[in-house]
Amino acid sequence: ATAVLLISILVVALATWLILLTHPENLETVLFEVISAFATCGYTISLTARLSPFGLVILMFTMFWGKLGPITIAVALTGTLRKHLVKYPEEQILIG
Repeated sequence: ATAVLLISILVVALATWLILLTHPENLETVLFEVISAFATCGYTISLTARLSPFGLVILMFTMFWGKLGPITIAVALTGTLRKHLVKYPEEQILIG
């Protein structure tokens, strides 16, 4: 639960920071839009219509990240494969 919370806060903070760098809006409006995108609830304060293509791409990635879940994407990005801890025995059985 702590990992999900920390990754979620990091994603929301990064997306908010990137949008604030490129758009002269106040923090509350941008934070509302980013949290709404991360939660995929569909609320807006009509900032989305005023965003540049870069801001829209940031919101799209935030929606995608929020939809799949932070742990799922973090594990997918690391690319580590699980070791098979169980090995099933194989044998040729003669019947008849």
